[in-house]
Amino acid sequence: MSNEVPFNIRWLSGGVPDHWQIVEPRRIFKLVKEPERPGDIHLTPSQKYGVLPQEEYMKITGARVVQNLSGTQMQHVEPGDFISHLRTFQGGLELATMPGKVSPAYTVLRPTEAVYPGFFKHVLKSPGYVSQIASVTDQLRDGQTMRYNEFNLTWLPLPPLEEQKRIADELDRELAEIDEFIDDQQRLLNLSMEQYSSQIHELVTKGHEKDVDLVDSAFDWIGSLPAHWSIQKISWLFNDIGSGTTPSSADESAFLDGTINWVTTGELREAGVSKSKNQINEDTLNKYSALKLHPAGSIMIAMYGATIGRLGWLEEPATVNQAVCVLSNPKKVLPKYVFYVLMVAKPHLLNQATGGGQPNINQDTIRNLRIPVPPISEQEMIILQAERLDTNLFKLISSFNKLNSYFREKRISLLTSHINRLN
Repeated sequence: MSNEVPFNIRWLSGGVPDHWQIVEPRRIFKLVKEPERPGDIHLTPSQKYGVLPQEEYMKITGARVVQNLSGTQMQHVEPGDFISHLRTFQGGLELATMPGKVSPAYTVLRPTEAVYPGFFKHVLKSPGYVSQIASVTDQLRDGQTMRYNEFNLTWLPLPPLEEQKRIADELDRELAEIDEFIDDQQRLLNLSMEQYSSQIHELVTKGHEKDVDLVDSAFDWIGSLPAHWSIQKISWLFNDIGSGTTPSSADESAFLDGTINWVTTGELREAGVSKSKNQINEDTLNKYSALKLHPAGSIMIAMYGATIGRLGWLEEPATVNQAVCVLSNPKKVLPKYVFYVLMVAKPHLLNQATGGGQPNINQDTIRNLRIPVPPISEQEMIILQAERLDTNLFKLISSFNKLNSYFREKRISLLTSHINRLN
């Protein structure tokens, strides 16, 4: 018979074995506020990579970490300490495996001798625990670090020390096997995506026919191309190249009863867009001169921010915001062919981006882009072959996502069963 579970640990569904304890966290974790020591390395706690040196974190992720102001007293951390940081509400607490220092904004917890850190690194990041602390701690929703008194609101299971070690070893081994399998599948998917990119490049620069005479294009990203193809500017191939705008935030009626698609860069996913997340109404379309209804079949490319270079095409007429460039009303070119060319040209376009923190490209950059143009009949064949490649890649991605979902559930099941250890 298992013990009845108090409210504070209802995340341990079904209870815990009789010989385990259910304890208030302050009994086994002490709050420490030890000043930084000379030579301490600045550490960054992260959900994905754990606790690692700040420089290493920035190198891995490419992210910029906010530096502490000169003179700010940081906190010393010992191996085995747990850190509550600004994203604890999303992924739990992080275990430090090296000495160093962390921001004074974080909460540092040091386990007692009754705790095996390798066991609690799983407990304090388990989905049930994370869900529980989010439900009982209002401040976490504001992105604030979890304080010591808040940490104590969610009680914890405490097996005997030797059992903690045994469970930790089992979890480490079984989770490592799952992670290794997922990593292997990810490598295979990455290889398939590289092959796909290479095949698309070959199609839009060399065509679908073999044994044709090739000439130098004079553009590095294109390389050689069939002698009977031409090189033309995007501006020569489309009658309309434009963008859109965002209705004023003060215009509360802009989206009221909207029926007209309004596409933003976040909706560009190298696929067709049939219905946008938001729709404007006729009054808004007439009110803003920068808004234009672009026809179905138009090609879209993101010009700004994190989505720069992302592509899509319209399956239904739509307006767009100012960060989307739209190519419509083509002449002597099939839009879908241009879509595939722009996929290949993306690195070349990004090399021409300007700006500081978030570089951007503009309509002139896109207008002046020169691309290879085969006869229409060849464009049709290239599109057919490219779409077959799309289908094969989408199947691989779908299979990978299903496997990922299955193993995510298996991870959760393993954590739950090992942490609960129900009779």
